[in-house]
Amino acid sequence: MSDFRHYFFPLLATLLLAAGVGATEWKTGIDFEKRLDSEVDMQWEDVPLADALDRLANTQEIAFFLDRRIDPDQLISLSANAIPLEMVVRTLAQKAGGGSCHVGSVVYIGPADTARNLATVAAVQDDFARQARDPVLRDLISSETLAWPELTEPRKLLTDLAGQHRLSFRNLDEAVPHDLWRAGEFPKITSAESLTLLLAGFGATYRLVKNAAGDSQLELIPLPEDPKFSKRFPFRGDLNDASSKIKAEFPELAVETQSGAVTVTGRFEEVTLAGRMLRGETIRRMNVTPGKKLYTLTVQQQPLGAVLDSLAKSLSLKVETSDEVQEALHQRISFSVEKVDVAALLQAAMAEAPVQWELNGDVLTVTPLKK
Repeated sequence: MSDFRHYFFPLLATLLLAAGVGATEWKTGIDFEKRLDSEVDMQWEDVPLADALDRLANTQEIAFFLDRRIDPDQLISLSANAIPLEMVVRTLAQKAGGGSCHVGSVVYIGPADTARNLATVAAVQDDFARQARDPVLRDLISSETLAWPELTEPRKLLTDLAGQHRLSFRNLDEAVPHDLWRAGEFPKITSAESLTLLLAGFGATYRLVKNAAGDSQLELIPLPEDPKFSKRFPFRGDLNDASSKIKAEFPELAVETQSGAVTVTGRFEEVTLAGRMLRGETIRRMNVTPGKKLYTLTVQQQPLGAVLDSLAKSLSLKVETSDEVQEALHQRISFSVEKVDVAALLQAAMAEAPVQWELNGDVLTVTPLKK
């Protein structure tokens, strides 16, 4: 079985489910956002990416879609204690060599460049469909679940989805090579969002064209390198002050004011946050900095030795202690840190004990505190 997976899975776009298609009641809408904001605890060591996402899908009721270009068999190690699920997902995606974003109520994990832009592409396509005069294209904003069985050909999946909306593809065979996908499922999202997700792994999106007979068709085109999404927010208040605050918080956004409204243009994620800011909500921006790991941990009345053993395992450290500190290792300690580097984490762990420490590479040396 392992040989079969090794051969086929790099070809597969994977939606990881807890137990088969249709077995999970996925979180959607506000419940989806709340679940991503909730804090989780986990400890993974050398877990295949596919299994890691499967566990998250099972326990958190969140649908994931893994881009066909990300290896699902790569091993992932990750430790989290009371960390927002959103941050865990972003860290997981980074460890897998990619990035993440939300399209509807689905978490997409794929190459970083695609993940950065895909939510914006989906929002533009959804918005275009909502405003379209063509009723066929406008029908793509209808929300439906989507499921497919094991070893589905993506060409057939896309053809069937388009056909439900009286659409066909002009250049499907040229843009989408033959492939076989694992069984998968999307919760209720718009058909425009489903198309955006399914095409992402081929570096493609779509536009509406007419064939010689005047019938509507979808033509596949490359994903744009720098897509922009614009949204107009009604606003009662000082427009100049609102514009200044948005520009200060989001310098990457373009902001225009009109009578009673603010129009914001940029990436979908930042535009959405700017809208929340205009409504007076407190916003939070999460970032995972490449190469710098931050840790959050709370310990209540645990032996120092046990805490050090756990940290050594999580941080891949070798702990060396002298005979003189054995009594101190039995001392119970309590501390709490949030988003600190490894040095601050170790300092907090040993602050209450009569010990000193030194970290050289992956060797942590603990000795008695000099008097």
